[in-house]
Amino acid sequence: NPNLADAHLNLGCILIAQGEPKKAELSTLRAIELKPNFANNYSNLGYILKYLGKLKEAELSTRKAIELNPNLADAYLILGTILIEQGELKKGEESTRKAINLKPDHANAHFNLGKILRDKGQYESAISSYKEALKYSYEKDFIIAEILKLLSLMSDWDSASEYIPFLDKLGINQSSI
Repeated sequence: NPNLADAHLNLGCILIAQGEPKKAELSTLRAIELKPNFANNYSNLGYILKYLGKLKEAELSTRKAIELNPNLADAYLILGTILIEQGELKKGEESTRKAINLKPDHANAHFNLGKILRDKGQYESAISSYKEALKYSYEKDFIIAEILKLLSLMSDWDSASEYIPFLDKLGINQSSI
């Protein structure tokens, strides 16, 4: 039905996943037109606009989502990534931490916080965030790779050895690390 906001929102999610951001934007704008007070519409639009490189518009849309629903963890996560891309690292970190406070099992928020801490040179804290992400994520290989990179930078081979079983399961040759 062309007048169902949820259908347009879902279509926008599918289109962005298929690499069709302009179409995703149009579909999500239609969802907003049909359901202007639904925070997820603005949050998803913020994500799409960020993908398109329209950072200021993305920030405005994401802030609108937060205004409509201040408990929407995904909106804070998206806002955090937008702020970081705009060079506002402290505000980006704060927004990412807010996402975690609202939804402690948010794997992507823990992972993004790990990246922020890594970039600040806080390797041990970054590893802790990555380990939290591991608890909740189905995509463990990428997280483990990030942990191993940091442990390697820290020359912490004893801690790295606990991840050897994961390497075997992923089919990664240990000598290639």
